Amino acid sequence: MGDEPLRITGIDGGAGGIRVVADDVLMLGVLCRGVGAELDEVGVAGALAGAGLAVEATAVLAPATALVAGAALQRSALGPHSPLVVGGGAQVLGNALVTAASGYDLAEAANVALWDAGDAVGLLLTVKDVVTDPAGASVAVAQAYAVEVVRAGEPLDPQEAAGRWAAAHAGELEHRINGAAALAAPGVAGARLDQGQEVLGEHASWAPVAVVAHAAAPLWVDGEPVVGAAGPATVGSAPTRTADVVRGLAATNEREDGTIAVRRITSRQDGVERQAVLVDVPGTDAWSLPGHETDQVRDLGGNVGLLGGDATAYARGVEAAVVASGVPKDVPIALAGHSQGGMAAVVAADRLRSQGYRVTHVVAVAAPIAHLRQPRGVTTLALDGDRDVVTKLDGRPNGDRARRVTVRFDSGLEGTGPNHDLRTYARAADEADDLAATDPSLARVVTEMRDAGVLTSGGTSASMETVHVRITADRGR
Repeated sequence: MGDEPLRITGIDGGAGGIRVVADDVLMLGVLCRGVGAELDEVGVAGALAGAGLAVEATAVLAPATALVAGAALQRSALGPHSPLVVGGGAQVLGNALVTAASGYDLAEAANVALWDAGDAVGLLLTVKDVVTDPAGASVAVAQAYAVEVVRAGEPLDPQEAAGRWAAAHAGELEHRINGAAALAAPGVAGARLDQGQEVLGEHASWAPVAVVAHAAAPLWVDGEPVVGAAGPATVGSAPTRTADVVRGLAATNEREDGTIAVRRITSRQDGVERQAVLVDVPGTDAWSLPGHETDQVRDLGGNVGLLGGDATAYARGVEAAVVASGVPKDVPIALAGHSQGGMAAVVAADRLRSQGYRVTHVVAVAAPIAHLRQPRGVTTLALDGDRDVVTKLDGRPNGDRARRVTVRFDSGLEGTGPNHDLRTYARAADEADDLAATDPSLARVVTEMRDAGVLTSGGTSASMETVHVRITADRGR
């Protein structure tokens, strides 16, 4: 399957997602209930009924006219189109709509619980099979290795074969990761609560992986971010497509470890000059084990901390770099991050918003972000490879969220490296850009990024000034 073309396999969330429909239904239900309540409070029906009685009291003066007017008023007060009936109907309809929307949320919560329970049971059964039949498990591993060798058409070392198997079974591994976390999370959460400690990082929503990662993060010394310039400013072309954003991120990723880019985009729209900022946030540089930390801020400990929802030194460093660059708070800001950088971008976006900065978008590339809370007022475009094991480390899909659009794709490539590579994701972004002409969720995101000035039109005058910043970690050693 290594020569298959890349193809989009699904688009979740955003304007075309069920979450938006449910939110709209809830809003309509609340509005209907409000209208009904206002009609009752005003007492229009009672006023009309009283007016009808007053008209009848004048029957002595004009019997025929009073009879006609009274009947009309009574119909207005008590008929099928009266405020009394309309108000009551509006409240009944509103209650039904709110119940329906709430039912969707309950069903979603139940599905998540079933997902966790099913994954935990599946992992227990797998462990049981290995323990009770170790010889059979060894045979299964040997068979899997042989299958990968046959598919490759050449001898493979065990590591390469394992990478190919992992890419082909990434979805299955996602369930196993979540199952292990679901088994451990209750005990971990209980122990932390007994000690008066937080169960989750401040930027995480409930997820078993987040609970376990947050507990494991203190094994590493996170440290404090140190931000410094990494070369003179350069001027180049502004991005016109999301694929340009991903390719720019790939270029920043090739620079010295810890380097990010703060890009100031200047363009003209309707004769008016406008400014926007795009921040490149690359991924992991080092895989430092606990006790062997260096000054590299993008290490294994940073990954664990972000999986737990913590504001790591890297995320805080990205925040500090934006602040130090002097970006005005009313200028639109987008952050594009790869892998660990995608998680850091979501956290940094949340922190910058809390300071009053106008962060509008995050482009999360190959990043496990399902467990992270979506920053208020920010729209996320996530690119997730079906064969990329890294995107499965959070244990579950991103789901259907109103302000988080996830583009899933099958790369057709073998191995963990090629499926996590930014060049692969640039190809996926090209496909997503083409689909934006017809898909409502993608169309909304791309249009918003263009309106914000993060993406520019090819025919307009636009330029981009880039400043590279290097972030290191001061671990107090």
